[in-house]
Amino acid sequence: MNANIILDSLTSTLIPGNVEYTVILPPSYDKTSEPLPLLLNMHGGGLDRNYLAEPETRAMYEKLWAEGALPPMVVACYSARGGWHLNYRDGTERWEDFAFEFMQFMQETYNTNPAPSYNYLTGISMGAMGSLRLTLKYPERF
Repeated sequence: MNANIILDSLTSTLIPGNVEYTVILPPSYDKTSEPLPLLLNMHGGGLDRNYLAEPETRAMYEKLWAEGALPPMVVACYSARGGWHLNYRDGTERWEDFAFEFMQFMQETYNTNPAPSYNYLTGISMGAMGSLRLTLKYPERF
């Protein structure tokens, strides 16, 4: 059974324009069941939300779920547009703040669990730096 990929966008007062995102839902996903954990997968420099929709990335998550190495969870990535996942000094783009707004959006839209013990961050390169900074600055949120 295959995971479901969703490509969409949302608006925010923290970021100008629409923010595109990708969600991978596990094969067992049912919005009416118990809330699932959220894994926010932050993309690296030069990439965007499409990184998560790549066939090899999707296959990796499907394999981990099938083997039981990863519990069912909602995996999401938004396009940070080169913002390094940080707030701009001039306040025009607030990516750090947006990460938490996005997590709340995921709770409301995809029924993810709001408890910190069910919220995870990962990333590669620039995304790894963003996830590391967020978890070190806000350890109570993850």
